[in-house]
Amino acid sequence: MRVLKYITFFILLLVMQGCNSVDAPEITNGKLALHSWDIEQDGKLLLNGEWEFYWNVTDPSHISESPELLKVPATWNTSDSFHPMGYGLYHLSITGLEKGQRYGLKIPSLSTAYKLWVNNKVFLVNGQPGISKKLEKPSSKPQEVFFEASRSTVDIHVLISNFHYREGGMWESLTLGTESQILTTSNRKLIFESFLFGSLILAGLYHIVLFINRKKERKALLFGITCLFISARIMVIGEHLILEFLPHLPWAMIIRIEYLTFYIVLPLFTWFFHLLYPEEVHPRFCKVLTSIGAVFVLVVLFTSPYIFTHTTLAYQIITIITLLYLLFAVFKAVRNKRDSSIIVFICSIFFAATVINDVLMVNQMIQSVNLSGMGLFVFIFSQSYIIAKSFSKAFYNAEKYSNELTKLNAQLEEKIDQRTKSLQESKAELQRMNETLKEMSYQDQLTKLPNRRFFDEIFLEEWNRSLETNRLVAIYYFDIDHFKAYNDTYGHQQGDDTLEQVGKQLGKTIQGYGGTLARMGGEEFIGLTTNNSKKEIAEIAEETRIQVMNLGIEHVTSKTKPVVTVSVGVASSLATRSHNHRDLIKKADEALYYSKNDGKNKVSIYTMHDQ
Repeated sequence: MRVLKYITFFILLLVMQGCNSVDAPEITNGKLALHSWDIEQDGKLLLNGEWEFYWNVTDPSHISESPELLKVPATWNTSDSFHPMGYGLYHLSITGLEKGQRYGLKIPSLSTAYKLWVNNKVFLVNGQPGISKKLEKPSSKPQEVFFEASRSTVDIHVLISNFHYREGGMWESLTLGTESQILTTSNRKLIFESFLFGSLILAGLYHIVLFINRKKERKALLFGITCLFISARIMVIGEHLILEFLPHLPWAMIIRIEYLTFYIVLPLFTWFFHLLYPEEVHPRFCKVLTSIGAVFVLVVLFTSPYIFTHTTLAYQIITIITLLYLLFAVFKAVRNKRDSSIIVFICSIFFAATVINDVLMVNQMIQSVNLSGMGLFVFIFSQSYIIAKSFSKAFYNAEKYSNELTKLNAQLEEKIDQRTKSLQESKAELQRMNETLKEMSYQDQLTKLPNRRFFDEIFLEEWNRSLETNRLVAIYYFDIDHFKAYNDTYGHQQGDDTLEQVGKQLGKTIQGYGGTLARMGGEEFIGLTTNNSKKEIAEIAEETRIQVMNLGIEHVTSKTKPVVTVSVGVASSLATRSHNHRDLIKKADEALYYSKNDGKNKVSIYTMHDQ
């Protein structure tokens, strides 16, 4: 629990970093007095408080009426007086600045286009603010602007228009600081987001490669894909890194990527937890959440940003409910003493807390900083820890067994003269153990057939023998048709039983002709015979196909037969020194591919050259 305390303290520290000091001056009635605040010494300021606001005014020179006072950060439609679509001019007067000092403003994403004046001089235009949807060109890129204080008072005007988003206005805080402070802040954010993006990309690719090399690790695939989607989201929020590479990417595309990644990641993340703890995270919950996410994705794809951005609050509520459910599920996993569940639970609490923090911040319920990226990074780190732990455990066991064996050998050597008979028995036992280990290393544990390693050695021996005896070598490649559908229908346990039955039947037939059958992996088997004619080879292949079909193993989802069938690829050749023996396997595999594409439950024969 000490780790949990540290994580909680870290969250609070990050939140406090994004907040001003309690003694910082506040904006009231559109004015900010800095006479008692030295920005260079006391730090930069969030320009929060009551800004003056002029609805439907586009230029400081056009002000002719008394202003409204609007709280910042907040959207202008928080007040019932203003529609989300429209435009208005914000104004702030700052006094107490140091003459001749270079200052800067950090301007976050504002909804959705703006123009900024400092002392009635245009310093920045982001997008193209307009008085109608047709005239407005939205842009959400955060910016910095720098100016020199020619006098102690500075007037800041910001024209904001919104005709594309669900909310308009200054929904995030502007930051005032010295030029160096603002540059440092922006650079740190860019570095952090770049680091986070790179870490997620590497983690995503790493887990996907793990899956490619070990297909059973489906949770690695899901986690890798989730990391890639999160990395894409990081590119379009915060400092909008994507605009560094694609500066002309349309605003609508950026906002769609932001929402799509949000709506897609949650179901992926939930399925990952199901694969991690299948007994605790129910698949029905995952399916319902996936269906809901699909509806939200369709809304984003086929409606305008103004429409689909209204869906975010509903999905945020769904996100919080999902996170609470997952936390409860992982807690049950801890109670059930599942592997590595404690570290997953602790990091899940941290990640859930950062997500809830961001949801509350986006909905302007608290003032904080974006933390979900850091939360995800911690969770990824926990997964790396779990993987490292499993490898460490494997190495520990190997070292333990090695030390035990070394110790046993040492004891046997010491007592060889005194206990000859006992030593011989021990040696015999060790030999039996070695034979058992050797047999296990050459045997597929499910079907009890030889494995790929054993087959490769036997095949090389037969090939070399064929060089001298001029005997025909034949390879038979078998693949159970529609086996994935079979597993999905009947479950993996029955799938394993079927693999055993099919392997037993194939082995019986091939071995009856003096050949060898091995399991290649998954639903694939490979056979080897020698000294048969081409006609006999074809008959053997057809016999194996028919005998598997005659087993009558029910397969209702097969598109070929209502029973389990196999496709067969055959290649035969006389051994020659100009050919590599592995080429024969490749040709058999090509023949199998032809059988699969030609309707399955068929035999295809590839002859390398006339014998």
